[in-house]
Amino acid sequence: IWTALITYDGLDHGMMDASVVIDDFWVSVEEQASIEITNAAPRMISLVFTPDTARRGDTVDVSVTALDGHGIDSVGIDLLSAGGALSVLSESDGIWRGQFVVPDGISPGERSIPVRITDGDGETVMAVHTYPNGFPVDAPMLTIENEAPSVSSVSVLRSGEAAETIHVPYSGDALTHTLEATIDDPDGISSAQAKIGRLAPIGSSDVWLLMVDDGTNGDRVAGDGVYTLQFDVRTSLPEGNISIQIRATDTYLSTTPTVEQGHTLELEKLGSGGGGGSWFSDNSTTLVFVALGLLLIVGITAIAISVRKSDTEW
Repeated sequence: IWTALITYDGLDHGMMDASVVIDDFWVSVEEQASIEITNAAPRMISLVFTPDTARRGDTVDVSVTALDGHGIDSVGIDLLSAGGALSVLSESDGIWRGQFVVPDGISPGERSIPVRITDGDGETVMAVHTYPNGFPVDAPMLTIENEAPSVSSVSVLRSGEAAETIHVPYSGDALTHTLEATIDDPDGISSAQAKIGRLAPIGSSDVWLLMVDDGTNGDRVAGDGVYTLQFDVRTSLPEGNISIQIRATDTYLSTTPTVEQGHTLELEKLGSGGGGGSWFSDNSTTLVFVALGLLLIVGITAIAISVRKSDTEW
């Protein structure tokens, strides 16, 4: 078997005829054969991200240089597979420039960003290598930072209804309340916890208590991103504000920053009637009218007695 390396530097492609000549000591034979020449894909010469570190949702500037014998027709950043968009770049002085938004679907870490390059004859390549010296090397990567989980809202429920304050009973049994926290993270939450101080069971005021999003223990809807913790409010708690902490950890073990964990709740002491934090203030208007009515009755009675005494003297 005779082998030869054939190098073709032309721009034409498709089916081409080639002659194969075979010689021995006495005779020479020439055979015709067909060979298919494919259109070589464009080559990316350089790729630059500015900045080279970003978070999901950030806008990144990009510049690309590419080379092809048929010329470059278009260049774009293709993030469709990560839930993003195809961002088309514009050419100026041989450099293709543009911007793209880092999609939520891309994972943290050093990530290869696919560059879609099409030459003037329709050949397209998803370039992940550059050829600075004629040989392929891995293209520069974009570093995706891992955002920590964020707590967007905190609320309290009592008997399944939203409550402005936490009721502290005057006496008797403890009152059950539910703490809800909406927690967001593009990578998913692995755990959520709350440190609720004096609201926690005795001996657990400094313990991080597990919050759930599985439809149990007061959680209204499983898997909706709202994490729940039930707690019982004892009669011994004083009225006023109380500081709590809520934190979450995502699947990449990033935790809510300490400065973002703090929240404040208000405790309201119920009166002996049990209907509200201050029975007198809640019924002040009624009490005023009752007092005025009593004064009016006393006044009328006094006048009637005076008139009767006057009639008796006559």
